[in-house]
Amino acid sequence: MTESMTWMAASPTSSSEETRDDAGLHTSLAELAGLVTGGQSLNEVLASVADHATYLGE
Repeated sequence: MTESMTWMAASPTSSSEETRDDAGLHTSLAELAGLVTGGQSLNEVLASVADHATYLGE
């Protein structure tokens, strides 16, 4: 085990935490896959994020 991974062995997690983490990871990956398969370019995604942020700031 590398030094950077020792924290994983030192910090036990409960089954419910692992389930929650797995669900969060699955959701994030599904959202990322939607971006990729949506065929939007990086510029389009960034423009969409900027538009949304501007709307929230009003």
